[in-house]
This record gives sequence, structure tokens and C-alpha cells, in this order.
Amino acid sequence: MSQSVLLYTQTQPGEMYTDEAITLRHVSDPDSLEAALRSEAPTAIVVDITTNTQDQIAAIKTLKTRPGQSKASILALVEPEQRQLAREAGADELLTAPLDPVELDVRLRTLVAARGARLSDLQGSIDVLAHDLYNPLGIIGFSRDLMTEILEEEDEVAAEELEPLVTNINMASRRLRFMIDDFLDYVRMTARALPVAKKPVDLRPAIAAAADMATMIGGENGIEIHEDLPEEMPKPMGDQNLFHRVMQAALDTSVKFCQPNSTIRIEVKPEPDAVRVTITDPGQPVASQFDVEALFGIKETSRAREAGSRTSVSMSLPFIKLAMQHMGGRVELVSDTETGKTYLHLWLPLDS
Repeated sequence: MSQSVLLYTQTQPGEMYTDEAITLRHVSDPDSLEAALRSEAPTAIVVDITTNTQDQIAAIKTLKTRPGQSKASILALVEPEQRQLAREAGADELLTAPLDPVELDVRLRTLVAARGARLSDLQGSIDVLAHDLYNPLGIIGFSRDLMTEILEEEDEVAAEELEPLVTNINMASRRLRFMIDDFLDYVRMTARALPVAKKPVDLRPAIAAAADMATMIGGENGIEIHEDLPEEMPKPMGDQNLFHRVMQAALDTSVKFCQPNSTIRIEVKPEPDAVRVTITDPGQPVASQFDVEALFGIKETSRAREAGSRTSVSMSLPFIKLAMQHMGGRVELVSDTETGKTYLHLWLPLDS
């Protein structure tokens, strides 16, 4: 099977090299590189640092921190004296200029085999952890159903009185399952091991299902969800299931911090190259001493929670950002102290 490779170089025009082992495509500027990464999932990206060295080194560092890059390894094409520089930038492997397709094929085979072994070990650990975390939820569900059945047969009055508690058990169990899913997939995404199916996303059902869940959770506090959706809904590119879970996690966070008897609003707006989904709530803002962008990281989220600032529910904000990046999108969180509202903006790209 041919390995797909992007060669990011500013010395050659856009062209294609193909043999039975490698399909090598050249890209020559940041915009074409970004477009290529959004449209395909290459096995590797070769960054040529023999010219425009500082810009190309910066490109390696950017690529290494780009979760949406998925499984691609970063190789640096170097002159002998540039090897240490490329290593410090984070290159996974080095190639000596000029580029030799045979050498590239050998290095790719080694990298792919090593990554496969690591991902197999990781997936095995995640499978064991998932089983152990989900198992108590099954016991809770079985016990809840048995308790309800016994009460309905022997004491209808008690069953009616306990109905709110049973509902709370149901909701808490479902939320816990969602949080476990988010945590496990966050680990997969950080390891670049979560497959993402980039197809047109039908926003309406994804938003509606998440809104229904949030309404059930926030209903006891009089919290309502209002959807402002266009009649003709655009279909951006992304992963249907993953976007639904992003909406679920985002609304879960808004419900937690929203004021009682208030309204959370969901708005969808088409933009020239993307679709923006905005969730607005009149809830606890992000405290001014915290960097909003940093709250999408786990460490800063934990520190902010201890200080009483808006942070997240479980893994919500870190999961949301990583998931959006994996779909080629982006996310922004804004708290307006004058209006007392917090806005979570989610962008998914339109199919170019």
C-alpha cells in the first residue's frame, strides 16, 4: 500500500511523485499545507529546512502541536549541520538532503511499525480501563431498575415519592458515562489514535439531541435551551458523532455555571469558509486572572476550579478543543463582564 507523504518545501513547485511505496505531494506555503492537512491524513510530513530555515523550523514546532494532524509523523529534510536544530524543533526523524525516496520509504516503515506497537499497547490499556469504569454503571442501572420494579409492585406511594431520586440516578449515570467517554477519547486524541470520519455534518440533529439532554439536566433549576437555527442549515465538514459529543459537553458546562431560571442560547451562523455555532449563557464568568485560552488545558482548568472560576465539567473544555481541532475546526471562549454572559464559539470548516 502506498504511503501518502506531504513535502513542505519552498524550493520546488507543486508537483506529485508516485511509486508503489510512496505518493509524495509538494506544498510550498502555509496555506496550501493547511488545506492539504484538512483534506487528507498523510502518513508523514517532510519539512525541508535547507532553505528558509527559521520559518521551516517554526513550521515543525507548529505541526507538532497541531492535534488535528492526526497520525502524521514529522520528518525534517536537513543538511548534516542542521541535524541538531531539527531534533530540537521536535522532528520525529531526519532525512539527509537531497531527498532519496528509498531512504524515505525505509524511515516511514520504521516509524509506522513503532507507532503501531505503541498504539496497540495504548488501546489495550484503554480497553481495560473502559471495562473497569463502565462496569459499575451497569450495576447501578440494574439495581435502579430492580428497585423501581419492587416498589411499583409493593408500595405505589413510595414508588411515586422516590421517582425524582430515580430520575436523578438516571441522569447522573448518563452524565458519568459521557464523561468517561470524553476522558478516554481525550487520551486517544492526545496520542493521535482516534479515527475521525470527515464528512458533511448535519448540525440540526446533533444540536437537538444535545439540547434535549441539557434541558433534562437543567430543568430542575428552571434552565431553558433556546435554539436559533437557520431554515437552510449549512453542512460543514467534520465527524457527526464527535460534533454531537462536543455540543453535549459544551451544554453540560453551560448548565453547570448558568444562573437558575435563565436561558442558554444556541445560534448557528454561516461564514465565508466555516459555520459558527455559538452557545451563550448568563453564568459564572471566567475569572479575570485566568488566561481563557489556557482553560482548555487540564492543568489550568484544575487551578481555576480551585479558585472558583468557570472551568469545565470533568474533561469538557479540554475535550471540546481537542475534538474541534481533530475535525479541522477551532474554538473560542469569551466572558463579557459587562453583560454577564459567556460565549463559546465553535467553528467547523465548509467543504472547499
